[in-house]
Amino acid sequence: MKKLLLFCLSLFLIHPDLWAQEVTQVQKSVITKRTATWCPYCGTWGWELFEGLIEDNSEKAVLIAAHFGGSQLETTTSAEYLANLGGAGQPRFFLNNDLQSASASTIADTRASIKQQVDTNYLLQPIANSGSYSSFDGNMLNIQTRTVFFQPAEGEFYLGVYLIEDGVLNSQAGQSGEVMHHYVMRDAATSTTFGDLLDSGTIAAGSEFTANYSVDVSGYVPANLDVVTIIWKKEGAFYQFVNAWSEDAGNAPTTGLQEVPQNMPEILLRKSAQGYEIQLHSEQAFAKTRLSLINSSGQELQRLYEGSLPAGTHPFTLEHQARPAGIYYLHLQTEQGQKTLPLSFE
Repeated sequence: MKKLLLFCLSLFLIHPDLWAQEVTQVQKSVITKRTATWCPYCGTWGWELFEGLIEDNSEKAVLIAAHFGGSQLETTTSAEYLANLGGAGQPRFFLNNDLQSASASTIADTRASIKQQVDTNYLLQPIANSGSYSSFDGNMLNIQTRTVFFQPAEGEFYLGVYLIEDGVLNSQAGQSGEVMHHYVMRDAATSTTFGDLLDSGTIAAGSEFTANYSVDVSGYVPANLDVVTIIWKKEGAFYQFVNAWSEDAGNAPTTGLQEVPQNMPEILLRKSAQGYEIQLHSEQAFAKTRLSLINSSGQELQRLYEGSLPAGTHPFTLEHQARPAGIYYLHLQTEQGQKTLPLSFE
């Protein structure tokens, strides 16, 4: 799926409904089922257990069915998400980062144990939480997120934003014919599976972070989509769960949050050994155009072009220039508006 990241600190206007919406100061959990459409146990006792976990915990936890191993519902996002949890086999059930004991003979005990842990977690005072506001613009789902730290924190924190689709009609070993799969992990709206850096080092209580994203959802049923935000703390090579939130995107309005005119130039990127080959394709001329490379703080690192832009296709080259590895943003501004595209240097 195509996805754009429109990172906004002071760069972009924030939709007023997002600021009106409070980020809820509660601690949720994430329950993950590692599964595959070819796995018979995933469709028998694993199916029964996941249905029970949904029934028990939907108000206090976010539930995710992440597919792997050549499953018909596997995605790059779900595979990378599961790799972070570790372990082997399927079905497997995780509460946050922790593998839970589960088998065909322990369904009732596992349900009770996970519910007790979720209830206990829900009473904790959260370090931070996120909320989201979504809208549809054709096949694009525009998402604005807001993250608030309620307590001081130390470390490297990231925000992952995920599309979860409920009611996916597909076959499943252990079930007859096509069945409805619940809470299937589809895609990450962020530029990487575990999201974009919020901050690192010492983070003061009351710190807030906002960002905009846009994801092509043409391959999904929009009415069945949830936007899930997960705050991760990176420890070594792994990401540890901090908190999560889920918003129903199915009833999102059709007005775009970030007003990007339809006639803005299209940005095409092709990665090369030297950096990126860039093409701006425009159906009309623009009197004022500026194309810049910026970092996540909005600082302009390099101005690739400034001036009038005739209609047509215009090539540019962005060289690596020994930049530190990480995510950067290509920012285009004209008299008609602005748009931003993420890119990475490794």
